[in-house]
Amino acid sequence: INAEYMGAGNRDSEIAIGSVQNTRTNPKGEQEMPRGKVSGFRLSLWAEHLGTYKPVFLYPHTLECVHEVNRMALANWDAYASSEVQTLPHGHLCKYPYTIAANGTITPTVEFFPDAELLKAFVTGKQVSPAMQLLTT
Repeated sequence: INAEYMGAGNRDSEIAIGSVQNTRTNPKGEQEMPRGKVSGFRLSLWAEHLGTYKPVFLYPHTLECVHEVNRMALANWDAYASSEVQTLPHGHLCKYPYTIAANGTITPTVEFFPDAELLKAFVTGKQVSPAMQLLTT
């Protein structure tokens, strides 16, 4: 949940969760992934954010799934960052515009978000002065 972009404008907040369903684990050697409520929740989130369901989404642990989600998110970013206004091809999940090296170094691929370039919305964020922190907290 990002309150900054939902009209509140007074804070930037995110939420992340981790879920496990102990009654839906696989015995050793089984190839199929569990199909419980956690799996259903993940599939529902992906369908919402990617605008579709694909059978490969049933296997999130595979490189094929990782590559497909990344391909779709990158296509969305490319459409979003384009100089021409266009509809995102796969829902609204975009690849974040940076690369991460094997040593963990993060490098942005663009300096500013395309739709906020005039506002200087840095991809990597920016440290603000203590006075500004008091005004925004």
